[in-house]
Amino acid sequence: MLDDPRPAYSAINLLVIPSIKEGLANTMLESMSSGVPVLVNSMACGPEEVILDGKNGIVRRMDSPGDIARSIRMAIQMKTKLKTMAKEGRSTVESDWSMDSMSRTYVEAYQRIHTKDESILKLL
Repeated sequence: MLDDPRPAYSAINLLVIPSIKEGLANTMLESMSSGVPVLVNSMACGPEEVILDGKNGIVRRMDSPGDIARSIRMAIQMKTKLKTMAKEGRSTVESDWSMDSMSRTYVEAYQRIHTKDESILKLL
């Protein structure tokens, strides 16, 4: 395990996650926050909660090694677009998936639940 994965991410040109069992992978979020473009499998549960295909990453159905290879070739040919997606991916993680953002979302959810509980008690 790396204490500081940033040097490893800076060496990556494209993170490919063909797994359908990975779900919402921390490596995906870490890569995006490091400015690394990502290619994920559309059959996985979770990545499409973050990735908008063609905007902040690439989402492709990858059922076979051939699908994976074609998807990687396609991504590599989009060199200029990959740079834009990498910047958008970093922005997405910073605004929606950072620790501060996630904490704020939880607090807001708990406040809504608490408010609903109080209104229910007033009915009793």
